[in-house]
Amino acid sequence: MMLKTAVTALLVFLAVSPLGAQEGVSAGTLNFGREAGWKDFPNLTGTGFHRAADGTLDLTLAASEYEADEDTDLLIHFNERLRDEGSRYRIAPDNTLLQRGFSALGGGSAVFRGQTPLVLQATSEALFAPGRGWGDFSLEFWLYPSKVEDGETVLEWQGGRTSSGPLETQNLRVGFEGSRLVWTFQNLFASSPAVAAVTLSVKGSSVLIPKQWHHHLLRYRADTGLLEYLVDGKTEGLIHATPSGTEDGRPYGLVLGARTKAELVLGGRYQGALDELRLSRAWIEEPQRDRFLAGYAQKGTAISRIFDLRFPDSTVQSVAVRAFTEGNTALIWSYRMAETIRYQWTFSGETDRSLATPETEQDSWIRFKPGQDLSRTASGRYLQLKVELLPSGTGTETPRVNAITVTTLPNPAPPTPTGFEVIPGDGQLTLRWRPVLQGSPEGYLVFLGSRPGQGTGTLTTKETQIVLKGLTNDQIYYVSVAAFRSTAVSALSRELSARPQRNLP
Repeated sequence: MMLKTAVTALLVFLAVSPLGAQEGVSAGTLNFGREAGWKDFPNLTGTGFHRAADGTLDLTLAASEYEADEDTDLLIHFNERLRDEGSRYRIAPDNTLLQRGFSALGGGSAVFRGQTPLVLQATSEALFAPGRGWGDFSLEFWLYPSKVEDGETVLEWQGGRTSSGPLETQNLRVGFEGSRLVWTFQNLFASSPAVAAVTLSVKGSSVLIPKQWHHHLLRYRADTGLLEYLVDGKTEGLIHATPSGTEDGRPYGLVLGARTKAELVLGGRYQGALDELRLSRAWIEEPQRDRFLAGYAQKGTAISRIFDLRFPDSTVQSVAVRAFTEGNTALIWSYRMAETIRYQWTFSGETDRSLATPETEQDSWIRFKPGQDLSRTASGRYLQLKVELLPSGTGTETPRVNAITVTTLPNPAPPTPTGFEVIPGDGQLTLRWRPVLQGSPEGYLVFLGSRPGQGTGTLTTKETQIVLKGLTNDQIYYVSVAAFRSTAVSALSRELSARPQRNLP
């Protein structure tokens, strides 16, 4: 008898019904959020991120942002880069001020530490250009002060004007006094260019609490002289820019003098964050204060990438989440599993990967509750998760997902049979091996061929010893064996070779 050994590996995956947990197989985990981050959730619609108190990122509804329109003079989002969406102000690029993931709206804000201001240079088309006269206007921003101390200045502009008298210093300052925000217009309002200007100020009535986001808006109506300051949509201060201080039909006009560098300075003496700075050439009647999407039609969706659990009919045991729902917001959790990935070629030349056909895309998702036992329903080789974030309708609240932990149980193929040996006989070969006790095998496959590594499955058996008859004497045969169940086939045993012989010593 002549034996020859070769090594061949083979894995076969089939779609089957769920099976129980395997003895000796340990569970695995998939972690998202917190230290793991959200890189494994690349498909985001209407969702964004917000920095939690511990510094990690929460998955939230997408933050709303202002949009530039025909009345927009200045608009800065403070997100990825510093840019005026109205294209009327030049900004020296200083992205060190930007803090991603910490914002009132959008994806970031500007954080000031009272030392490095941000200077906006007005072009000739801007309202802050020298000699510019203003009509209706609205100046607004979101503010998050680290502390509220007298003398802190959020925004400032300086210039000068001449009338019938000497040069008058002009100044627009927005800063803190007595823990309140004060808007001061020094020599900016006058009844005509030929007469001396007056100084007006509007002061908030409520004490501002540090480390909270609030929306601040000052708006002016040129036909009545009404100058109104609002915090979070509520009036905090109101005066009339008229000689009598009332609506008397003789409103002052606001005119910038020619003696100015046309620079608007942000955060020169301020510690805290600033977001969504907007100057409009109109009286804004209904300020946009929605911080997040509102309405069911605008729900947010986050879908994970497809995870390969390596073995068919693997199971998800449970999904644990760390999440919070503010107000009437809600979260909907779904998963889907499949044994194969479908590839769909698109006209753009890209290839879409999915666990469902286009016709069953929506119905393929199965809803579940976090912590629910999924071991009897969630099975397959490939896994994908989806979370839907539902807004409350107020625009000020969002559900938050801080972390997700998925516990999986792989379902590997049975172990490879061991102790395999071949005994030649007259026109036959006797094969035997040790029984496989783990992996719940349903039987064994015998592979036979006349060349190494090219055997085909010719026989299925539940026994651990069989006789292959009807073989040609003196012809060399290569044989191996594998354990199988309906889900998978083990790797092949070592391959042995033998020749049937008529007369044996």
